[in-house]
Amino acid sequence: VGILPRALRDLFMHLEEKRDSLNGQENNNPAADEHNNAINGDSNHGSDNGIAIPATKSPVPKSKSKQKQPFEYQVKLQFLELYGEEIRDLLAASTTTKTKIVVRDHAGDAEALGATWIPVASAQEAMVCLTRGMLRRVTGATAMNAESSRSHAIMSIMLEQTTRTSDEVEGEAVV
Repeated sequence: VGILPRALRDLFMHLEEKRDSLNGQENNNPAADEHNNAINGDSNHGSDNGIAIPATKSPVPKSKSKQKQPFEYQVKLQFLELYGEEIRDLLAASTTTKTKIVVRDHAGDAEALGATWIPVASAQEAMVCLTRGMLRRVTGATAMNAESSRSHAIMSIMLEQTTRTSDEVEGEAVV
């Protein structure tokens, strides 16, 4: 297991802790509980080679989804492959239809236009997307490795956070 499962687990754990504290909820965060258990050696449930990748609850409970909360977030993933001179979208819905991906560099920020962003609600969902993308990568035999990757992969995470004032939560926001 590498750094990605741990980084994704920690990302969702911290987002849920922030959401729970700002939204006035008890700390009933299963990601934090399982993380603490894994550190203390109490549990290895839901792990992959010793690294806990806990199931997490959805970003907003369904019963409160229509209510505005003080803190909400959404995480999206993008997974691209650079193979030769071609940029491939590893999370595209269709592998037969190829969308032209153009990289635009604007004010020091690179953006892949035409690439797919997949919303994920937990570290497990993110790892499923990454696993699906890894299976789509181009591989070929080399003298050193029978299934060597012949490309470079780039995973991007977009985190959108909304923090509202008490006036925005109780009534309509003033723009």
